[in-house]
Amino acid sequence: MKLLAASDWIDKYFDTPPDLRTVRGWVQRGEVPGRVIGKTTYVDDDAWKASVRTGNSLADGALAKLNS
Repeated sequence: MKLLAASDWIDKYFDTPPDLRTVRGWVQRGEVPGRVIGKTTYVDDDAWKASVRTGNSLADGALAKLNS
């Protein structure tokens, strides 16, 4: 488990960043793996990368290789 602060996770993966409150909601609803500790939201980067699916078998295969 590699926890990243939500702000760092957003910077790493988004060209058009979602609001931190949006990411907090995703984590609280279980849509994105992570934890809210106090006032800080963290995303489990390893679990998130392992769960990403595009619907394109070629792209999903490439992502699986990156994550292994």
